[in-house]
Amino acid sequence: MIGLAARTLGRYLVPLAIVSAIVCVPFALLAYASPWPRDLPTANAALARAFAIAGAAWMARFVVVGAAAPLARSLVANAPLSQPRALLAAAGNALRMALPCFAAIAAVLVGGLALVLPALALVVLLSLTGASTERGMPAPLADSVAVVRAHWQPVAAIVAVMLIVDVALALAAWKLFAVPLAKKLKPEQWATYGNVARVVVLGVLATTPVFAALLAAVHARRR
Repeated sequence: MIGLAARTLGRYLVPLAIVSAIVCVPFALLAYASPWPRDLPTANAALARAFAIAGAAWMARFVVVGAAAPLARSLVANAPLSQPRALLAAAGNALRMALPCFAAIAAVLVGGLALVLPALALVVLLSLTGASTERGMPAPLADSVAVVRAHWQPVAAIVAVMLIVDVALALAAWKLFAVPLAKKLKPEQWATYGNVARVVVLGVLATTPVFAALLAAVHARRR
């Protein structure tokens, strides 16, 4: 699995990076279009945006798994795609699987309204929705659940690392790129809290192809 994911990343990093950038546009707009903080309330709001982006990054990975899936499958079949064809395949499958992925995301969010643990379980069970080749609804979601139930250990490990990395990104961005809170800060010091969400977005962009390739590799190997 790790070997296939590494081959997928090594060969198709550019197509995956392009699709990841497109999928993460809402995060970038939220981070980069927001005004710079100028006082404590706006600094707290900036921190909240950063942690919200980190907490929602798994949604982008669900969609990008759909982009990585045909690339991983082509390597498993010993029929690697050229770079232009890989970009078309990645973008096309991500678009085709957008509705099933949105349904999976909605299911996780609804599960989260009850308790945290059901939501985490659903993130694991539905994380391969984008890699499914099933048609219609809810076949891709059921396919993801079936594959994860048969190979739950690697998927659970990938998802756990993914969520830990997202939290670590937000904490590291906060501690490294923002001035420590104090009673009185200069305007330019308050403004540093605007860096946190921007750094988180860059971190999400950098890590999304990696986790998407790992999850896609699990599904491709199962096939």
